[in-house]
Amino acid sequence: MLSERVFTVKSFLRTPLIFCLVLALTGCTLPEVTPLPSPSTDSQPTSTAPVVPTAIPPTETSVYINEVITMQNAASLKTIARSANSNVQMMTWSLDSQSITLISQNSNDSGSQVFGAASLQVPTLNPGYVWAAPSGSRILEASPDGTTLAVLSNDSNTVALVNGTSGKTLQDINPGFLVEYGSFSPDGKTLALTAHEEWKVKLYLVESGEEKATLTGFDTAAPVFDAGFAGNNQWIVWHARGTLQVQNAETKTLGIAINQEDSVSAFTVSFDGALLASAAGKTLSGVFKPVVSIWNVESGAPIRDLLLENAATALSFSPDGKLLAVAEGNVIQIWDVANEAVITSLGDNPNPVYRLAFSPDGKMLASSGNDNELILWAVGK
Repeated sequence: MLSERVFTVKSFLRTPLIFCLVLALTGCTLPEVTPLPSPSTDSQPTSTAPVVPTAIPPTETSVYINEVITMQNAASLKTIARSANSNVQMMTWSLDSQSITLISQNSNDSGSQVFGAASLQVPTLNPGYVWAAPSGSRILEASPDGTTLAVLSNDSNTVALVNGTSGKTLQDINPGFLVEYGSFSPDGKTLALTAHEEWKVKLYLVESGEEKATLTGFDTAAPVFDAGFAGNNQWIVWHARGTLQVQNAETKTLGIAINQEDSVSAFTVSFDGALLASAAGKTLSGVFKPVVSIWNVESGAPIRDLLLENAATALSFSPDGKLLAVAEGNVIQIWDVANEAVITSLGDNPNPVYRLAFSPDGKMLASSGNDNELILWAVGK
């Protein structure tokens, strides 16, 4: 998905933000809180009081060169813009790479969770719209159309598709089960809703709210952490501890289960749907080490391992699949996937990084962590 959670991916983080702009209207203030756990990474950002999304000048003077990030120029990546934000749990690029939507979560004075979303213009990172979810509801994800938000009701039975700019509800979807997670396809046309109490995903057409398909068949002894789109319109990825398994969203065919020695801390799928990258511990030459493993999505066959010093917390493929951004602590590494080589390390992060996402046009990389800043990277000089 365009929000790498990274499902990132297209990491699969499902919580949002409330801003001081909203607080001015409601008359409440927000204390420091700890964000809810992410289903796709064990590490959590340090909480801080929320702030209005505000563009911050880069720490270094650089000339932004508007070109695609490649193996040849990745070593010239620079910070071109920063934005102060509170407890960012997820970020989604618009399809035209002209904006990025942040989903965050905080708590009010009574201890209740409050959720909201903000769209930032690129490359300035000036705020576009800011939207606060109704009390008791939470935002599952932002669509790559730049405006549509999937908002889960307090009883977890209904998902409203809301226009973040106007606040108008476009569709109400009731899948007939308690919803745990939701994810948009990278083209924004399909919404996947994951059941809370059973291994089931229902797909809906965003435009009409019509049910498109029901996906089942995943089976594991471990609790299902998540299931949803990751990086590509074709694949739904099921994730349970150390197991990843893809399922074709159109044919419903399940791929080979990818079982790993350790729990998966992050994973992502390439834009073309050919490669899956997963971060987990692995025994190599008798020594247990943190690695990022590259897999063939359709066959489940291992392709190569990228050896790390510390466990990765976020991953993102470049649109052509040749580069992989890896968050390792407070450093972002840009890997040449085919040659298993680090091209450059971006250390302009005072705290650990938990979210990474290449823009759809391949010209920018967005990162966010527990320093409560969104950083935009691009080729510069």
